[in-house]
Amino acid sequence: MKRKKQDVDMVNHPPHYTNGPELEPLECIDFTRWMPFTLGCALKYVWRAGAKGNTAKAIEDLEKAKFYLADWNSPWFGEEARYSREARNIVQALMYKARPTMFDFFPEWKMQALDYIAEAKTTKAFDWIDKGIEAFRLMGEKK
Repeated sequence: MKRKKQDVDMVNHPPHYTNGPELEPLECIDFTRWMPFTLGCALKYVWRAGAKGNTAKAIEDLEKAKFYLADWNSPWFGEEARYSREARNIVQALMYKARPTMFDFFPEWKMQALDYIAEAKTTKAFDWIDKGIEAFRLMGEKK
């Protein structure tokens, strides 16, 4: 069921985190609420990259995701211990549930980056985020 413009709820269900009816009932917050802050922020910024229709903003969102992944990896931060196996399993189960629709709706680089962030495999996530940045740069050059 497609929402009308006047029905958009920018506080509780903003379109750049729900990505429209294609992914309902799952939203970005369904994943991030189970994740440590920095990983959740990285996932959030990858999720919304490009959803606001602005290439520069999309690249900025992906750079923010990389910032949070770097923060997660910093030796003094130590969030690894707070991402329990149970929480990872829940996030991965949600990814599995959403995957068929996400692959239809999200480009491959985004889906791969989201998967690797959910698994806390940050080096691989960086690689896919960089592919997304390159894709947006190419789109910006074509305009």
